[in-house]
Amino acid sequence: VTVQGTVTATFGNNKFYVQDGTGGLAIFTTNVVSTNAIAPGDVVQVTGRRVRFNGEAQLDQVSCVAKKGTAVVPAPVVFDAQNTGGVTLNAFLSTNEG
Repeated sequence: VTVQGTVTATFGNNKFYVQDGTGGLAIFTTNVVSTNAIAPGDVVQVTGRRVRFNGEAQLDQVSCVAKKGTAVVPAPVVFDAQNTGGVTLNAFLSTNEG
């Protein structure tokens, strides 16, 4: 599959997250961050294999990363355990993955 979104975070050299208007997705491939100089705010188009790992949606076996520009990193959404509004943590995480 091919997706395009704004990089919201990087984790070491092997993983970063992208987000668009529909949700977020982890991108995981050896040295993908350092090889492509990925940074939060980059708008990237990524082609890879869609999988789930430990319950998390991600692309692996990435075959193409193309920078398309830059954007403002979306503001984080915070789960307030003291004021959940009836939403469980699992439902919140499912809705706000990535």
